[in-house]
Amino acid sequence: MRKNVWQLTITNPILVSSWRIRYARRWRGQERLNLANRFSTQIELHSKNSLRGLALLRSRPQEKEDVAEWIAQQKAMFKTNKLANANFTLTLSDFPKSEAGRLHLTTAKNVFYLMDSNRDVEAAIRKAFPRLENAAIEGDGLAFLYISNSLKPGRIFGDPFTGQLSAFANIFTKDVLGQKTRTAIAYYPHQVHTQLVADDGVFKKNKGITIMRDLLDYAIFQGGVLVNLKTGKIL
Repeated sequence: MRKNVWQLTITNPILVSSWRIRYARRWRGQERLNLANRFSTQIELHSKNSLRGLALLRSRPQEKEDVAEWIAQQKAMFKTNKLANANFTLTLSDFPKSEAGRLHLTTAKNVFYLMDSNRDVEAAIRKAFPRLENAAIEGDGLAFLYISNSLKPGRIFGDPFTGQLSAFANIFTKDVLGQKTRTAIAYYPHQVHTQLVADDGVFKKNKGITIMRDLLDYAIFQGGVLVNLKTGKIL
């Protein structure tokens, strides 16, 4: 049976750097992973002095048939892309196998990072995705980075993912008066941007997309496609 465990410690409610959050999801047969996602690796290298939250040390594996079907669906949606000069690169070999032959979807050690500077995120993006070598994250302030490993099409626009994003973004990107204090960025390594933006560059409409656009400034999708969620610009 799966068990969720939360632990929250606030040593000083004024200083965000003093917040410590840890969340672990435990289930039978869970396994430690060797994570090798390029962007997640770069984020780890660029966040040595940053607060990291929700340590996700283990992963619940998915059935190989389900993963194959979801990849095929994502690839089909990506083929409608007319806005980004990018390639769909996701394959079954990208996912580590469990002892039972199932596949792990986890790509990062943590679900969110509080970065010391937008420049750190920018450097990680450029290093991980050569096609984005000229990409720029506006502003010189602090950054919040959220990572979702969901693969099933459309899942990122519903619960639990929109609820999770909303909770973290409201806690860590705004002050007590609701003013924005950090640039908010999300990384969706297994999802394609065409679920969010139509061929004509107009954002599609559903509750999840509305929430995402309200909370985030940027989102990075499969193939290294960077979407500015405020202006609609796609790289």
